[in-house]
Amino acid sequence: MVSTPTSLPGAVASGGVIGEIAAALLRRLDAREPLQQEGDRQLLAEILAFAADAERQIASHSATIDRMATISTLDPVTGLANRRGLALAFDRAAAFASRYGEPGVLVLVDVFGLVELERSIGPLGVEVYVRALAHCLSRQVRGSDLVARIEPHRFALLLERCPLEFATCKAAVIDEAIAELKVPYDGRLLSADAWLGSAPFGAGSTLSAALAAADRMTLDARYRTRNN
Repeated sequence: MVSTPTSLPGAVASGGVIGEIAAALLRRLDAREPLQQEGDRQLLAEILAFAADAERQIASHSATIDRMATISTLDPVTGLANRRGLALAFDRAAAFASRYGEPGVLVLVDVFGLVELERSIGPLGVEVYVRALAHCLSRQVRGSDLVARIEPHRFALLLERCPLEFATCKAAVIDEAIAELKVPYDGRLLSADAWLGSAPFGAGSTLSAALAAADRMTLDARYRTRNN
């Protein structure tokens, strides 16, 4: 009688698709003549070893792709969502607003003074300030909201299920928090200012339209500031 080779149980025990195929093939081999079984079992062991290795590589590649997909939605400096991450979240929020009739607000934060900071302290100092600003903005919103860095000097806050009146008050609080933010670096305190604009969104809204509307508000704020 031919016993089951030790090279097969590993493939069978691996589970998944490979394990199911191995079990089915072994049942078919058991019905054949002993001499045929020996040769076929050796061939089967080699095929299953190759297939099991391929399955492991596919799983590894799939995990790598998932990690890369996640990384592609994040800003490398702050760890916040980037513009792509904001776009994905906005589409979900707009779909929710369309389904349940609960609109939200997109707040655009246009930071100015970073160019001057970089000229005086260099890019590393600016990164220190930007990371601190990202943390500051994240503390101002709810856990269900999203903060994104969509350009080197621009952040966006996606406030879901949020009335415009509440968002306007929140924007004022954020504006004050940015003005009060002082970040120690290389013996000095770094600071910057920002213009903020808000745009409501709901059923049928697009990110580009919401950003454009919020941007017009930041331009208005900039104009009023310079003419006061």
